[in-house]
Amino acid sequence: MAKRLGSTSRLATVSRTTSDPPSLICARKRQCAKVAIIGVSLGGAASLLGQSPAPADAYVLEAVYPNIEQAVSNRLSMRLGALGEWLTPLLTAQIPLRLGVSLDELKPEEAIKRVRAPVLIIAGTEDEHTTLPESKRLFANAPEPKSLWLAVGAHHQDFYDFSAQEYEERVTRFLRTSLEH
Repeated sequence: MAKRLGSTSRLATVSRTTSDPPSLICARKRQCAKVAIIGVSLGGAASLLGQSPAPADAYVLEAVYPNIEQAVSNRLSMRLGALGEWLTPLLTAQIPLRLGVSLDELKPEEAIKRVRAPVLIIAGTEDEHTTLPESKRLFANAPEPKSLWLAVGAHHQDFYDFSAQEYEERVTRFLRTSLEH
């Protein structure tokens, strides 16, 4: 199994210790026959967003938010209660103005429909940042082949730290199945 490096990972010769997506590292070094992306939270969302998803032969997506409005609302509500839901539109309305990106471009739940590789979605059943229904919606939108691991009791955290043995077993099995054909 790949060694965990904080909230990033490496698989075989692919290291996510730089800002480059793994597929670009492999393309430059020509070391990888197959590429898997392990994207955690915002990193998982980033691997899906843009003109097309980052090129990969398999995706492991951990605690990925469904859309930016929901992500902002969840985080504000956790800190401010019901007031957070009221403030969400005021905050998200600034995104297009400040960043030049429409809110529609920040919807992993839509972007995942364009993935053409196996997907493993990992969700914590106690995650308040990306709730279980939101993770299930992301999973429902993913094309086949796809798998869902609900980490019972996990919050928005490093799933490897939460349950190292189960993480290694599930992710290794998924990657072997996905990359060995």
